[in-house]
This record gives sequence, C-alpha cells and structure tokens, in this order.
Amino acid sequence: MSLPYSLHALAEVDVLGAWEWYEQQQPGLGDRFVTAAGAAIERAARWPNAGAPAIHDDIGDVIERRVATAGFPYAVRYRVTDE
Repeated sequence: MSLPYSLHALAEVDVLGAWEWYEQQQPGLGDRFVTAAGAAIERAARWPNAGAPAIHDDIGDVIERRVATAGFPYAVRYRVTDE
C-alpha cells in the first residue's frame, strides 16, 4: 500500500523544465525522465522510510529523505507527515 502524496508547485516546475531540456537533447528522453521521476515518487510513497536521510532536526530525527531517479542525475526529496 502506498501513502498519498502531493507535489510541491516548485517541484512540478522543475520536472517540466527538465522534461523540456531532455526533449531538446533527444526526442523521447524527456518522457523517459518523467517516467523515471514518477517511479522514484512511487517508491517513496510505497516505502517511505527507505529513502536516504537528507535533512535531520536538532536531535537527529530525519525530517526529509531522498530517493534517486534511475538513469538521471536527479533525486526526489520528500517529507513524511501525519497529514
């Protein structure tokens, strides 16, 4: 079972910008990037504690995690909340 998630508006802008850049480099590469990013998001939603810790609070608890986007130099960063 996966946790529900929402994307930050700036993350959506970043993904769109990366898609456009990759499409200019090679047609279809942008679509492959979006697919890889979507798979990374799904992994984070399905296994939220599996991502590498990215930010800790003052007592060492993990606030934010990251998971790699396979085949691209990007990572999805996320926070798990009680909401």
